[in-house]
Amino acid sequence: MVFNEKVYISLKLNDLTLEHEEFRNYLNSFLEKNPTCVVLDFSNIEVISSVALGVLVSFANRVRSLGVDVETVNVSNRLKQILKLVSLDRVFGAL
Repeated sequence: MVFNEKVYISLKLNDLTLEHEEFRNYLNSFLEKNPTCVVLDFSNIEVISSVALGVLVSFANRVRSLGVDVETVNVSNRLKQILKLVSLDRVFGAL
């Protein structure tokens, strides 16, 4: 398996309103590139549903189980507070 560099996923509100299976498939499609790191860009996200958050947590855990790093960028202060409140800052790494 050949690993490429970082893969950036710019999350948008309409991505997070997809059905959870469709959203999961969307995220998993980025793994076909065999990245060494997946970067989740939250610049367009202020709020997130519990379902979308659950899909992102599952995705981050799956990515890490494959030996791929997960990073987050551009997380709003409001979203950081929510993630820290439910201890998900550990799942997504440094916020």
